[in-house]
Amino acid sequence: MNEEQKNTYFKELAIARVMQGRQYAYSTTKDELEILDDSPAPTDEEIQKAVNDIKNEWEKFSYARKRSKEYNRLNQFEMLYDDMANGTNHWITAINEIKAKYPKPNNL
Repeated sequence: MNEEQKNTYFKELAIARVMQGRQYAYSTTKDELEILDDSPAPTDEEIQKAVNDIKNEWEKFSYARKRSKEYNRLNQFEMLYDDMANGTNHWITAINEIKAKYPKPNNL
């Protein structure tokens, strides 16, 4: 996902968060929000605060996305089977290496 796509995605999530429980339509291509009920439109400041909160959450969990990419490269079921059949521990070693490479922040 490039930076422009990411910003569009964050804004769409922010609008959904700010508009929770209300009826609306949002066009990402036109960047237009239409309120479909009698509720007030959110302010630009409310939307921007929600965007910033989502960006912070995204960054906070970047370690998990990086780990996931590496986990997906492993043939984990085969590794587990081979470890059980051969009395080895290659799977746990590989998992621990990934966790060490992308440590979970202490504040989580």
